[in-house]
Amino acid sequence: MRDVRPIAVLVAVMLALTGFGIPGPALAQQPTSISIRAENGAVVAGGTATIVGFLFVPDAAASGRPVELEARATGEADFLPVAEAVTSTSGKVRVDVQPAVTTRYRLRYAGAEDAAPATSAVVVVRVRTVASPGRRSPTSMSIRAVKPAVLPGAATTLRGRLRGEPQAGLGHRRVVLLAKSAGAGVWQFHYARRTDRAGQVHFLIRPRTHTQYRFTFAGTAAYRPTRSGVVDVQMRPVVTIAADPVLLDPGESTSITGTVTAETGPLVGATVDLLAREVGSGASWLMVASTTTAADGSVSLLAAPTVTTAYRLRSNATGDVPAGRSGSVRVAIRSASALAIRGATAPEGFVITGRLVADADPVRNAEVTLQTYDATTATWRDVVSGLTNARGRVRFVRPITPGASYRLVYDGPEFASSTSATLTA
Repeated sequence: MRDVRPIAVLVAVMLALTGFGIPGPALAQQPTSISIRAENGAVVAGGTATIVGFLFVPDAAASGRPVELEARATGEADFLPVAEAVTSTSGKVRVDVQPAVTTRYRLRYAGAEDAAPATSAVVVVRVRTVASPGRRSPTSMSIRAVKPAVLPGAATTLRGRLRGEPQAGLGHRRVVLLAKSAGAGVWQFHYARRTDRAGQVHFLIRPRTHTQYRFTFAGTAAYRPTRSGVVDVQMRPVVTIAADPVLLDPGESTSITGTVTAETGPLVGATVDLLAREVGSGASWLMVASTTTAADGSVSLLAAPTVTTAYRLRSNATGDVPAGRSGSVRVAIRSASALAIRGATAPEGFVITGRLVADADPVRNAEVTLQTYDATTATWRDVVSGLTNARGRVRFVRPITPGASYRLVYDGPEFASSTSATLTA
């Protein structure tokens, strides 16, 4: 038998050389470095210094990468983000700072798929002050979320007030908003703005995930730095609703369906209430039914309104998922109609007339169908249709057929369907 081992070895070598076969490991992050220096490293209180840095990424472009500037003012224990900049084509960043007290700065790059994180050394911008930092007045900072739970991407406002002693608002002071995903360990710079005359500040935010926020104040020559507490802005579940059908005759029912989707996916086992309100009544929403979501987050309920009604679904809070609610759907109830029938023999044949009314008024331009009874098949069969006139009347002429049975049928859609009595020729 011919030995095929050399051929097998050759194929294996060719596969290895051509890159086919088992894929190799993913491309590793490139090691990075970031330098820092301070231009004009000594300023008077409120003066401007410039922090300059260079990001170096071997074998990759350093341009267009976000870099955070972190600061630790005198009296503070931690570095906190105070600004963000994007590297130029050469990897350079420049950030102007106006420290009120001597402050240490460093640059931090969070990393990317092709570049590892990096943190620079620390530079000091010294501030020449008359008053000793140890004699600065204490400060406090409050924070609250106007809406502590919103839909993903919806807007809410964070409000706070910076106070000095004795509890007076500190106006025109720079406050930094920090943010981090719930459960994450690193605060990131989000935005900065100055307080108004009363020391109040507000930020409009549009979070897309459960996020924590806090305010920081770096201090001045006269006031100590401070930071607020932490507020959580949670994501409400997305609740959908649909009704089928949305146009009913009195006594009919409709199917109300919907889904409940939380930040992590379909919400299973959540209690969902069906709320209803009569359209045009101005009444409050009332709970008319309740159920729980299935494995795919869906719900289904039946409703049988007696008047035109608006419906919405409300998902109750479950665990760490806040309550949510859907928009509303409108299910209309058509007004009842009534159809009268009369017949008479005339020279032209057997004349059948009818009159259609709804809400005690005649219905014009409505299609009415004349049916006759087929004894052979024991069914009613359409013969001819016509439109009502301004008085709601319709007229048909048929050959005289003794014993023939007739009736009139109205099938909407403006008003509820109706059928007349049976007329025998």
